[in-house]
Amino acid sequence: MGNLFGKKKATRVTEQDRAVLVQDIEFAQIEMKVFEGLKVGNDCLKKMHEVLSLEEVERIMDETHDSIEYQKQIDEMLAGSLTQEDEEAVLAELEAITQGEADLELPEVPEEELPEVPEQEPVREKERVKKKPEREMLAT
Repeated sequence: MGNLFGKKKATRVTEQDRAVLVQDIEFAQIEMKVFEGLKVGNDCLKKMHEVLSLEEVERIMDETHDSIEYQKQIDEMLAGSLTQEDEEAVLAELEAITQGEADLELPEVPEEELPEVPEQEPVREKERVKKKPEREMLAT
């Protein structure tokens, strides 16, 4: 027969069901922390966008690219990877410099003794002025 008196069946919560509920609650808490982290990150990005313009970022990227190219050229020169044409140009320049030494007039060297250098460098006026603290991006 059916349940005539409208009594509910007693449900039994097992240990496994409790473990699943605990895991669900813990996962929800983690999701909330991630969500809060995303909000803070979004706020920080908004503040960064206020400080940096797209043009400024492009300028910095261009300067960085130019600096990297310049450094590569220096690295190639230091590594001794000069082409034959470059080496000939360097030798010709050296020859021109060494031949011109005879015609080169050098200034006279003073015969006076140099003044003594103080042990401690004097503090410059610019260093006395307090530097402005850099902007800090704080997540609020």
